[in-house]
Amino acid sequence: SDHYNMYTYITTELPALVEASLPAAPGLKSITGHSMGGHGALVAAFKNPDAYAAVSAFAPICNPSLSPWGEKAFGAYLGSATAGKAFDAAELLRARGSAFQQFPDILIDQGLDDEFLVSQQLRPEALEAAAASVGQKVSVRRHPGMDHSYFFIASFMEDHVKFHAKALAAKAAAATASAAAANVLDPVDAATLAEFAKTAGKPIECQAAVAWGPNQPLTNETIIVAPPRKGEIRVKVMSNALCHTDIYT
Repeated sequence: SDHYNMYTYITTELPALVEASLPAAPGLKSITGHSMGGHGALVAAFKNPDAYAAVSAFAPICNPSLSPWGEKAFGAYLGSATAGKAFDAAELLRARGSAFQQFPDILIDQGLDDEFLVSQQLRPEALEAAAASVGQKVSVRRHPGMDHSYFFIASFMEDHVKFHAKALAAKAAAATASAAAANVLDPVDAATLAEFAKTAGKPIECQAAVAWGPNQPLTNETIIVAPPRKGEIRVKVMSNALCHTDIYT
C-alpha cells in the first residue's frame, strides 16, 4: 500500500504528533516491542540511535533474513531475503562495525518454550553473535517454561519499564546539563507542572478500550488508577501505536 508505512509512522509521524499535542518532552523517547514488534523496535533503534534513550524487546525476530518467516516476507515485499538485510537487526549491528554509544545495554527477554524460538523464527543467538563481534552489550534473558504469549510479556514488563525509565532519566539529565552549560536552558514549563500537580498523590480516572475475552469487541471502560505506594511510580501513557497483534485462543 502506498499509504501503509509503519516504519515512518513510528519513527517520524507519531512522535511529532505526540509532541505537538501532549505535554511530552521533545526528543525524549525510547522504544520496545514484542515478536514482530520487537523486530521493529530493534530496527528502528539501530537505524535511528540518536532518537531513542533505550531499546528493549520481548521475543523479537532478531535475524529475519535467515528465518523461514523473513525469507518468505522479504521475498514477497522486497524481492529477496538478501534485500531484507537492511531491515534485519543482527545484520544492521554487524554491518555497523561498532557498538552503539547511545545504548550501553539492550534488554531482551526470551521464553525457552516459545514455539517460534524452536522453529528458528527468532534467532536471538544471531543477534548475540553480531553484538559480540562489535562489542555491543546485549542482555538476553532466557526463561524456562515461558512461551510467546502476553502472559510472558506481563511477567517481565516491570523490568522493562524500569530499564527505560532509568535510560530516559539519564538522557534528560544529560540534555539539561548540556543546555545549562551552553546557557540556553529553557524555563520550566509551569503549565505542564501545574497539570501534573493536579493528580499527584490522587486517584486518576481514565478511559481504556478493553476486550473481555478472545475475539470479543473492544468496549470503552472507566478505569481508576490508585495513587502510587511507596517506591512505586505511575507512568502517563501519551499514546499507543498498535502495529502488530497476535490473538491467542
